[in-house]
Amino acid sequence: MSSALSPQRAKATATAAASAASADPASRTSSPAPLTSSSPSSSVASLYRNWSTAMSSPELRPFMYLPSLAVLDFAFAVRTASQAQFIIQKVCLSHYLSRGTSLLPLPNDSIKCDAPEVQKEIAEFNANCLAMILVPSLFTSIIVGYSSDIIGRKPIISMVAFAMLFAMVTPYFVVSFDLPYQAFYLPDLLLGLVGGFAAIGSVGFSSLVDLTTTANRTRVIGTYSGVMVCVSLTAVAVGGVVTGNPSVGHLEAFLPVFRLSAILGVIGVMALVFGTTETLPTKSAPTKSSIKTIVSTPVTILKKSWPALSRIPLAILALQIVLAAGSFRYSFDTQLSNLRFGWGTRDTSIFGFVERIVGGILSGVLLPTLEGVLRRIFNRDALKTSAGAEAEAGAYPQALETSPLLGGAAGSPSSSSSSSGPAPAVDVEDAKSNVLHEDEQRKVTVKIHTTLVRFTLFGSLIGALIFATAKKGWMWFAGLPFIGLTGITSTCIRLTISEFVTPAQMALTNSIVGFIDTVVILFSTRLAAFLYPDYYFLSAAVFALDLAISLIVKVRPPPPNEAVSFSESSPSPSATSSSENSGEAVHSA
Repeated sequence: MSSALSPQRAKATATAAASAASADPASRTSSPAPLTSSSPSSSVASLYRNWSTAMSSPELRPFMYLPSLAVLDFAFAVRTASQAQFIIQKVCLSHYLSRGTSLLPLPNDSIKCDAPEVQKEIAEFNANCLAMILVPSLFTSIIVGYSSDIIGRKPIISMVAFAMLFAMVTPYFVVSFDLPYQAFYLPDLLLGLVGGFAAIGSVGFSSLVDLTTTANRTRVIGTYSGVMVCVSLTAVAVGGVVTGNPSVGHLEAFLPVFRLSAILGVIGVMALVFGTTETLPTKSAPTKSSIKTIVSTPVTILKKSWPALSRIPLAILALQIVLAAGSFRYSFDTQLSNLRFGWGTRDTSIFGFVERIVGGILSGVLLPTLEGVLRRIFNRDALKTSAGAEAEAGAYPQALETSPLLGGAAGSPSSSSSSSGPAPAVDVEDAKSNVLHEDEQRKVTVKIHTTLVRFTLFGSLIGALIFATAKKGWMWFAGLPFIGLTGITSTCIRLTISEFVTPAQMALTNSIVGFIDTVVILFSTRLAAFLYPDYYFLSAAVFALDLAISLIVKVRPPPPNEAVSFSESSPSPSATSSSENSGEAVHSA
């Protein structure tokens, strides 16, 4: 009997619960929704919420840009070698078609892309593409960089991202709709109008500075650099495999890699725009006054540049300017390798893969190693000189004997003012450098960097001569460790400049030096296009001139002031007092 009535009892219980739920709004609201299959839009929304929550944590927020930038870097790098080869073939075909030459059927043996007049036209086109970026960015890079300090990083980054997207989808439309090769001028011009590569680098670096602290900045930037190198290497390899080495006239072979680049570009831009947040702590809406300030920024910077530039030795400025004149080779290397060695997309991709590996080893391994060895040598010499000069007072010998950093007695005068507890483990050579006065440390640093400049310029000169006279493709591979030293040279020159200016003048100095570099690169690229295919002799002449300047002209030591703080944790009394007295002046500057 009970078993027969149990279904009725269950039904009555369910009916009572349903009526109670309908009568109570709170219970109706809190009742669980029936299990249904989630729609794609809800899944995307849930994923976006989870991503936003994760990126709001202090540990992960500095890496907010990493996924989107990795996708964009892959999209750019995957088409680099393919686009260079495509331009060579497109310009070559257009050259003959414009003269009424019959090219059918394709491939046609009458197509001679290695003809001098064809090579000159290709070189001119590459130089014009670079000019489309550099000429507008002479002024817009400063405006864009300054605007990001007022209206925020996010609007500027989004604007630059869409310009990059236009550059990534252009090759796909040129192939699909058989557009003239002059269509490549449009994305380059747009990149120049939004600030060019200088604005991309400055605003991106400023965003990372906003997201990091002094304690984790080096680690975060190192992580970004490492990931980008790995992504770039993978993209170059994938682009070479996908495209292969198509013969002249088969432009449709480039379509798959261009389609891949365009799709990844859309994904990367969407992730950058919607997956990141503003990094500038304080921003303001554009006003009439701020817009006027932004527009007049280039003139203002030019007026204020002389006090900063006057602090830098002319020899260092000359080195930087002359070195910039030798940076045009990347615009013509693909064309020259195709002319000399018959390299196709796959071959140039392999070369670019190896070039990136060599560059990473030189900058990440060789530079720190050489700098560490030279610092030990020059610190020792500086300590001996200081100890001899102050032998009567005995200041340096006493500091060396009693400093707890060097294992001095715990009760010595030098350690009496230190905090209690065991002394931290410090490298002996770093401890010796801390004994030196700040001005002596800066002199040692300048001496290290100028020595490295001479060494790397000599290697770059050898590399330029190898590239200029190479008859076989393997010779270019052999010259990579030498020509790759130019990256170290540029880094050392910039680091030397930083020793002569105050932190308040650093951004101003970098802006005006970048402006000068852009002008020099613009004219040197035109000269290289005129000299093509012998432009590597121009590079060799530039490196030889730079080397002569570094050997003949002696760089004066940096002025004795608080241009650089070498010991943030324990500043010297003089630096502390001077910073207190000049705080208002530095803020005004």
